[in-house]
Amino acid sequence: MKKNNLAFLQIEMMQKLLNSEAINVQVLQKQYGIPERTIRDKINKVIKPLFPDLIYSEKGIGWASKENLNEKTILKAEELIALQTLKNYAVGLDEEIAIPSLKLLGKFEKGLFTHEVIHRTKKEKLDKENEIVMTILMNAIRQKKKVSCIYNSKPRIIEPLMVVMLEGYWYLHLFDIQIDTEFKKAKNFHIKSIESISLLDEYFQYPNISFFKKLKTSINAYFDSESDYIAVELLIHKNIVKYFNRIPISSKQKIYGNTNSEYMTLSIEVTNLNELVPIIQQYLPNIKVVYPPELDELIRKNISTYQNE
Repeated sequence: MKKNNLAFLQIEMMQKLLNSEAINVQVLQKQYGIPERTIRDKINKVIKPLFPDLIYSEKGIGWASKENLNEKTILKAEELIALQTLKNYAVGLDEEIAIPSLKLLGKFEKGLFTHEVIHRTKKEKLDKENEIVMTILMNAIRQKKKVSCIYNSKPRIIEPLMVVMLEGYWYLHLFDIQIDTEFKKAKNFHIKSIESISLLDEYFQYPNISFFKKLKTSINAYFDSESDYIAVELLIHKNIVKYFNRIPISSKQKIYGNTNSEYMTLSIEVTNLNELVPIIQQYLPNIKVVYPPELDELIRKNISTYQNE
């Protein structure tokens, strides 16, 4: 058993609870090749102490949370695991060091587990069947194995590349393989729409790093990894500039101009103009399309359609 496998296991279990998903011990045992007793031990010693009153055993098979844990802390899954690991380590130190260490960690923890934490943005909830699909996909991605499934009522052979959340929905970036010609096309599948999934004993080669960097610029399901980037320029009113600075649309975003002027320029590159349509319409009339004219026409057409209905 590799140490890093055990670390990934703990982080994945914590992430499942933060996602309001159940931890299935038997599924994780098969996925990681780690004994069930070790998994249960980590739940009891590393995960459950963080939320002692909210983690419960689900019919002896796995574990789940009673409430939305995301509203109990601002820490990420890996940070939560690190915090409890440090606390467990401190307990084993000499008393002169253990007591102040635990007090220090307690002060830190107090500010991170509070009812004053803001409500997290909504996201698509996965049921147990979707959770199994997600587990198989993550396993396939780690092992670089092909997957067979049904999507949109059609049998598929796919090469899964990356699981992403776009606008609150779970998607899979992948290569869809034409069974008769072996031709591969990059696509995005909605994970909850994937059915009859199984891991194949066939391996595939990951694309180069630049391809993965492009995947990370996806904004929503309109993203097309095989299309060239389209340059876009927007004018954004000074009242909303702060929102785009706090949460950039993507790594392709740049904001420039005179901070004292009424508008600043936001430049960005996208693979499909529809990636930006929901964002632009959300901030109207405080945002204007400068370039390309096709995007401006698309927004105006949507407004006209809405007004005429």
